[in-house]
Formats: sequence, structure tokens, C-alpha cells
Amino acid sequence: MSALISSFMKLKSDLSERPESMLRSIQAALTHFFPAAWNSNPFDADLKNFVTPLIKVRTKHASGRTKVMPIKPITDLFYKWGENHELSIKYLRQKTIALLSLSMMARPSDLAPVMGFHRNQLRFSEDNSVVITLCGIKNDSDRHGFEIKIDKASNPKVDPVACLKYYLDRTAGYTSNTHGPVFCLAPLPIFRSARE
Repeated sequence: MSALISSFMKLKSDLSERPESMLRSIQAALTHFFPAAWNSNPFDADLKNFVTPLIKVRTKHASGRTKVMPIKPITDLFYKWGENHELSIKYLRQKTIALLSLSMMARPSDLAPVMGFHRNQLRFSEDNSVVITLCGIKNDSDRHGFEIKIDKASNPKVDPVACLKYYLDRTAGYTSNTHGPVFCLAPLPIFRSARE
């Protein structure tokens, strides 16, 4: 079976100039499909080690490097918005997702309700930090999940932990239990400014 999968992955890599995303997706899918269908997992250490050099050898055009995104315009925006208690739930949600995405180096889609990011994946500590467990996001090809610790920021206006806590308190009524989504899709009006 490993020889058949290796041949299939080599064939797929030959058809792409940048095969990494495709091969990683195939690997993740088969890692879950085989145990469910046949109670076995063909992705042993040798087959996993085959994928990385295959990606390196078959990549014809590496993705170009881009400049690091400046975060000052984002923090300046949040300074203009004011304190967390002055914000509408809509803007508080946007601020919380943006600050968490930046501090976790995650995509906003990793935190969105569609991905099933739930309140029981958060652990707050007495030192005002939070440990967040993420499962099954794009970079987690093995789907084992991993934890990210976020410490309190020195500036309270851009502190992702304080912002997250305040958002959870404000939206506690939108979910029935601790297993509800962190970012709920509550019916919200359209706001003209961050403070309305």
C-alpha cells in the first residue's frame, strides 16, 4: 500500500509547480481515511519522510517573499477606537480576532465560528495569560492539535488577553455552555462607528 501511495503522490507532485499544499492536504486526508476505512495508517515514518524531499525536488517556482506586514496601522486604529467597554460587540469581536491573529500568528479563519473554535479551548491563568488549544487548522497537517500561550501585553488598549476576556463576558449570553463558540454569530445591528 505504501508503494501505491508513494507513486500516487509522486504523480501529483509532477503535475504541480508548487506541490507542497496539495501533498500535505493529501497526506492529512489519507491519514484520517485509512484508519476509518481499514483500521490502519499507511503513513509510517518512511512515507512521511518521502513527502518532504518530494516537495523540495518538485518545487519549480518557490513562492515569492513578501514584506512583513506593519502592525502599527492596526494598533493606531485600536487606539482611536477607545477602551474595550466603549466598543460595540461587533467592533469588539473584530478587535479581538485581529489581536489574537497577530499574537498567535494565525489566520482569522482559524478563529472564526466555522472552524469550531470553542470556549473550552481557552485556559486563563492567574498571571493574566491565556493558553489556547487549536485543533485541525491548515498548518496542523497531522490533526493532533497544539497549544499557544499568549501573555498579557504591556499596553491595555492592545492587550489580546484582556480584549478576549472582555469579549467573552459581553457575549456570555449568546452561548448556552462553556463548549459554545468563542466568536458567536449573534444577531447584531450594523454600526456606523466603533462606539455606537
